[in-house]
Parts: sequence; C-alpha cells; structure tokens
Amino acid sequence: MISKPLTKAAHDLDFEHPTVIQRQVIPAILDGNDVLAHSVTGSGKTAAYLLPILEKFIKMKNAKAASIGKLRFLVLQPTRELAAQCYAMLQGVSKYLGNSFSSLAIYGGSSLRHQKRDLECTPDFIVATTGRLLDHIHNTKGFSLEDVEVLVLDEADRLIEMGFRDEVDTIVKRCTNPKR
Repeated sequence: MISKPLTKAAHDLDFEHPTVIQRQVIPAILDGNDVLAHSVTGSGKTAAYLLPILEKFIKMKNAKAASIGKLRFLVLQPTRELAAQCYAMLQGVSKYLGNSFSSLAIYGGSSLRHQKRDLECTPDFIVATTGRLLDHIHNTKGFSLEDVEVLVLDEADRLIEMGFRDEVDTIVKRCTNPKR
C-alpha cells in the first residue's frame, strides 16, 4: 500500500499502526477517490492525506508519467499555525524522497520576497493559507495552479467559518487541471 520511503519515515515518526481515520482514508485516496473526512484532533488526519498523496508522487516519478517542475499538490489551511504544523508533518513524512521532491509553505508572517523566489523553482507540493496564496496568484509572475492534481481543504469547516469561502472558491476555480 505505502512504499518503503514513506513507511520508513512513518516509523521514524513513531507511527506503528494506522489510526481509524488512516485505515479509512488512505485506501480511498490511493484509489483516486475524493474524500470528505472528519475526525478529532490528534487522530492522524494529516498523515491520512499526506501519505497517499506522496505515494501518488512516487508512482508518478517512477513511471515517469509526469514532467518535472510542476505544482501538483496543494493543501489549504485556515491559519498559518495550522499551515506550519502541516508543513512540518510533510517534511517528516517526505524526508526519504530525496531531491526529486520539493515542497514549500506559503503563509503570512513569512517573507513574501523569499516565497516569490522559492516559487520560481516550482515546488511539487505547497501548503498554504488562502490569503497569501491568492497574493501569489495575483502578484507572482509565472505562478499558477493550472497543474494541481490534488487539492486538500484541510479544516474546511474552519475555512468557511472564518469567512474564506470566496477565497476558496477562487482558488478552486484556478485549479484547472482536468486530472484534479
């Protein structure tokens, strides 16, 4: 189900057995299904979507089915604190993927100039807050979401409750890849 580099990283993070949410969500995502899941804090939701997304990346890379240098995976978070936590988890579970995998966290409170520079390298995976992502969509030359294949709205209820519905709608409309 999950390849060696991801299994090794999960073991390093003391993930011994999949949680209930992971047992339900990982196979569904690996099968290419859209998923709507709800679970309590600390139940392993983040790993439940990160691991199968990274598995998809590994399969694409091994099959040479996709050209390099395209943003394919995007996770939206309602706050920079949640984006930072998600990005830290992403770093942990992707640590054995080597230089072929690149990721970036985009949220307010970080240098916009540095983020623009990092976006020039076109990461495979971005974890972002809506406001800063929209800023880059409108103001960073060459940045787009047209190649995004997987979009995760983490804490979707909070995104809506916090008033980001229009921003989320705009971002979803910018993800024009027919594979998404």
